[in-house]
Amino acid sequence: NPKKAGRTAGGSSDDEAELSDGPGGKKSQAKGKKKAKPCPLFTKEDGSPMRFWSIILDEAHGIKNRNAQKTKACFELRGTYKWCLTGTPIQNGVEDLFPLLRFIGPSVKPFNDYAQFQEKILKPMKSGNGKGAIFKIQALLKIILLRRSKESRDKAGNPILKLPGKELILLRIPFRTSEESQFYQSVKERMMNRMAKISASGDLQRSYMAKLTLLLRMRQATLHPALSSDKADADNLEATDAKNTSTVEDLEDKVDELAAQIGGMGVTQAQAKCVICLEVLPAEAADAAHCVGCARQLRLAETFDGMQSSTKVARLLELLDEIQAEDPKTPKKTIVFSQFTSFLNLIEPFIKKASYGYTRYDGAKSADEKTRALDKIKSDPKCTVLLISLKCGSVGLNLTCCSRVILMDPWWNPSIETQAFDRSHRFGQRDDVKCYKITIADTIEDRILELQEQKQSAANQALGTEAAKKMNKLSVAEILYLLKG
Repeated sequence: NPKKAGRTAGGSSDDEAELSDGPGGKKSQAKGKKKAKPCPLFTKEDGSPMRFWSIILDEAHGIKNRNAQKTKACFELRGTYKWCLTGTPIQNGVEDLFPLLRFIGPSVKPFNDYAQFQEKILKPMKSGNGKGAIFKIQALLKIILLRRSKESRDKAGNPILKLPGKELILLRIPFRTSEESQFYQSVKERMMNRMAKISASGDLQRSYMAKLTLLLRMRQATLHPALSSDKADADNLEATDAKNTSTVEDLEDKVDELAAQIGGMGVTQAQAKCVICLEVLPAEAADAAHCVGCARQLRLAETFDGMQSSTKVARLLELLDEIQAEDPKTPKKTIVFSQFTSFLNLIEPFIKKASYGYTRYDGAKSADEKTRALDKIKSDPKCTVLLISLKCGSVGLNLTCCSRVILMDPWWNPSIETQAFDRSHRFGQRDDVKCYKITIADTIEDRILELQEQKQSAANQALGTEAAKKMNKLSVAEILYLLKG
């Protein structure tokens, strides 16, 4: 009896495959594989449609891309009651709400129909008449949304969740050496020149991805000059490969995943191109990895090879010393987040040289290695530092054993950062939590911080906490704005 029986899906790769496959194993059949057994999420053993009493999507923001196979499969699930659990229903813009409304179904008509959602919400907002659209969303959410935050209180005025304090500390620092500053400016100038050429190409899809690549090169230059080598292209940050997206609409829906990639962004190149700026190489230099200009930049970066530090690495080590000095006998444990696993590779020898006990957790690790890393940071008193990739560790982990969090590079979606900080600041934490964000002044990171404020404001508006205002995803215009930094 589906009303009494329960099933948890999505917690393993097999469950994810079932959802991605959809009803009837369509995906497997399309690949020419042996016909799969009917998925128990959609079909009973006797072949009749499965219907559940309640369906609960945990981390429901995972279906924000309405065109993804997994999202479409969730739409096919049949149930009397449907719940979406998420701490971040809006990450980029109001459009993130549509898949959740579509999943919930007829009870939210007409907003569960994309044509209606587009006509009544998205078009007015894009045309500058977003006030009425925002009020419609607010009215709908007032009916269907149960919102609880760490600040929520019960009827007696008591906090519903008692947690220690949380302090967010922004460390906006200048480059410490003229060499680093010079390197960043040279990268910025070259990327801006290349961007102007790309904009004139007329190929929207390739132009969009190429601009994201140039944007990431500038971000890397704030971390360590050595990241601007072709070695960094192996660093895919556990992101979805861009070659799986075929339309501009899909690219925009998957912008966070795309932005986490470097190198060629998954696009097949017919001509040899510089791996840094994507400049087409002349025929006589087709075997080279870099154009003349970028090769000159890399020669400047060579002074940072080996064990040479950078501004951010040096500030990280100072922070760890400061944290250890708080209580030398029982040092506070620290999580160090970065979006770039290649940057974690650079940080690691410095942590080791400074004699800090550490472990590492990222997408390159096997399940057993990840488990051992978590066990070590939780149970080994000599292990005080956890190096972790933002994409891999921003959700689903409980790290209350750590009360200090350091974010090495900002992400333009503030909800991702919040989720990362909340790995530590959550139920079970006994100490006050301090979260540090290290940014380089007068660089692209200043603009990323400004964009974070805009996106956070956008989410607050739709949830009814601020006056109505136009909201956007990370658009081409926003990318251009960031690239000016």
